[in-house]
Amino acid sequence: FGIAPRGDNKFTYRFSEVLSAGTIPVVHADNWVWPFRPELIDWNECAVSLPEIDGGKVAMAVLDGMGRAEKCRRRQRCYEIYKRYIKTTRGTVAGLIDGLELVAQGKHAPMGGVQCGEGDPRYNNKRR
Repeated sequence: FGIAPRGDNKFTYRFSEVLSAGTIPVVHADNWVWPFRPELIDWNECAVSLPEIDGGKVAMAVLDGMGRAEKCRRRQRCYEIYKRYIKTTRGTVAGLIDGLELVAQGKHAPMGGVQCGEGDPRYNNKRR
């Protein structure tokens, strides 16, 4: 696993660094902006996304609860995504174009990630 903390924006270069290291990204961020269209990449097959409030013990429980087969499957999917769309500028541009082509063909997928406080009363109580 590799931690990909968000920076000043809703995305960070650390995410691509974690992928390049061959690890499963663990993203602690609310309203995170995933690279590429969700019609192209389902990041739930690769990364672990947790609300910012769920650091520490909650995050460790999620990671510890992941079986060996799931870890292997996620790492392999992350590596495929990295190799195809992130490793080179050409791949990144291809990913942008491929995603837009899927939308033009009428395919639509919900944006992934953790929305700030989505269905979690703990978040609303601590952040207001």
